[in-house]
Amino acid sequence: VLDLTLGGVLFQQERPDDALACYRRAVEKYPSFRRAYRSIGLICVRKGQIDDAIAAFNRMIELGGADAYSYGLLGFCHSQKQDYQPAEAAYRSALLLQPNNVEWRLGLTRSVFKQGKFEDAASLLDVLIQTFPDKPDFWLLQAHTYLGMKQPQKAAVDLEALDAIGKASVDSLYTLGDIYLSESLPDLALQAYARAMAKDPKQSPVRAIRSAEGLAGRGGHDQAMALVSRVRSTAGDALGDSD
Repeated sequence: VLDLTLGGVLFQQERPDDALACYRRAVEKYPSFRRAYRSIGLICVRKGQIDDAIAAFNRMIELGGADAYSYGLLGFCHSQKQDYQPAEAAYRSALLLQPNNVEWRLGLTRSVFKQGKFEDAASLLDVLIQTFPDKPDFWLLQAHTYLGMKQPQKAAVDLEALDAIGKASVDSLYTLGDIYLSESLPDLALQAYARAMAKDPKQSPVRAIRSAEGLAGRGGHDQAMALVSRVRSTAGDALGDSD
């Protein structure tokens, strides 16, 4: 207990290495010291020692000392190692104990997304979007989830919503245009590409030119000409010979 207490004092003094040494002494003396293992895990996460953090949290859970925060950090550690199955399990346990914690829900969403479990990811994101409709990351992630589910029109709805709340990026608008192009909607594709150009007038013209090529290749010749004209008027002297 004295080692644990001293470790806490040192940690408060921003001396994590000294604190970690105290906590390790505590578990050497008393191998079933759950609070000490938890503190070891917290410091190792902070120091980026992911394997040590996982070992500490696992030992703490084995001893029956699990809590939502430890499960959540364990999920984070597995995610950092790109080991998404145990990350999913840990985040689910954390979310079970703290169902309103946004970090755990988002961590679980990313874990299932990385495993290609797009339906699970989409349903989890529904809750996040309803709770935080102004968060662009949630709309964007759900759009990519719908693309993974081969539901491009739902992805387009999300990307339009992202633009409607003023949080669209150049990349998201070009992605929206590509979706419309793949759905044989050249007028809507042109509108999305034009919005992408307007978002950052100083951007390289290369992507817009490729988009115009895509329009022409899909039979949208008028829309391609309109986009090329916009590239000329926007880029002007910045167009190089290859462009």
